[in-house]
Amino acid sequence: ESRIEELEGELEGVRGAAAELEGSLSAQVARAQQEAREVAAASDVEVEECIALIARTERQAATWQTEAARHQQAVEELSSALALRDARLGVLQAELGAARASAARADEAHVRGEEAAGKRA
Repeated sequence: ESRIEELEGELEGVRGAAAELEGSLSAQVARAQQEAREVAAASDVEVEECIALIARTERQAATWQTEAARHQQAVEELSSALALRDARLGVLQAELGAARASAARADEAHVRGEEAAGKRA
C-alpha cells in the first residue's frame, strides 16, 4: 500500500509538472505574440526580428509539447502500474482470506480431535 501511495504521489507530481509546462508554454506564446505585434509596428527591421522570435518560440513550443507528451506517457505508465498493483493486492487479500479460513478450519479440526481423544481416554 505504501508503494501504491508513493506511485500515486509520483503520478500527481508528473501531472502537475505537465500542467505547469502547458501553462508556461501558453503564457510565453502569448507574450511572444504580443511582443511580435509591438515590434512589427516599430519598424521593418524589427519585423524581421519578430519573425525570428516567433520561430524560436514555436521551436520552444514544439520542444515543450514533446516534453508534455513524455510526461503524459509517464502518467499513463504510472496509472498502469497502479492498476496492476491494485489487482495484485486484491489477489493477495483473497489468498490471505483463504489462508485464514483454512487455518481456522485446521484449528477447529484440531480442537475436535483433542476433544475426541479426551473422550476416548
